[in-house]
Amino acid sequence: MSNSITYPLVKVAAFTRPGVEGHETRVSPELLDMTNYPVGDQVITWRLDTVGYIFPPVGAIVFDPAAESSFGPVMVSPDGRTAWVLNQNEDGLAYPYTIKTQSLQTGLFSTVDPLVQNEGK
Repeated sequence: MSNSITYPLVKVAAFTRPGVEGHETRVSPELLDMTNYPVGDQVITWRLDTVGYIFPPVGAIVFDPAAESSFGPVMVSPDGRTAWVLNQNEDGLAYPYTIKTQSLQTGLFSTVDPLVQNEGK
């Protein structure tokens, strides 16, 4: 039996389609169900798994202003491959947010809008 602790992780992939301008971004899971984690502070991590793309230093993960009391400031690693935020995970509400990726080749951005479902008290 493993004693390993799991942390909320969202995997992010960016890709181009032949003949289509720009790139697309996808996440897994699209609904991060925080009810699977203990109530209280949890660090959510987003990991960009595709080479050639980064999270921009500003605006990589954006929550609605109404979510400010539930989430801390978003931090992005210096290499732009990882982002994280402290989530209080205690109000039982669902929060939409936007993830932005940037192509290192073209400089263009792409966004996707998933959800975080917090655990109730």
